[in-house]
Amino acid sequence: MGIDRLVGDRDRGRQYKDTFVLASGQGTNTIVDFSVGVDVIGLDSGLMSDQLDITQRQRGAEVRDRNGLVATLIGIDATELTAVSFASI
Repeated sequence: MGIDRLVGDRDRGRQYKDTFVLASGQGTNTIVDFSVGVDVIGLDSGLMSDQLDITQRQRGAEVRDRNGLVATLIGIDATELTAVSFASI
């Protein structure tokens, strides 16, 4: 539990599908290379996409649940995150 910086796989400019796992009450995560339409945000510990509040901030999209900030997706427009951006794991 704490503040984590999450970086997915990148190999010589090719994109691979990454799953960044978030759970409520486990600290705040900063995701620095999320690719909309490629990567997925995995929701763990009963966290559900309909429980999330996604807002735009200067640095990128912020994902909050009832306990507060769960993650910041650097450089991502909040309006680009849709139901297909999330998966229960």
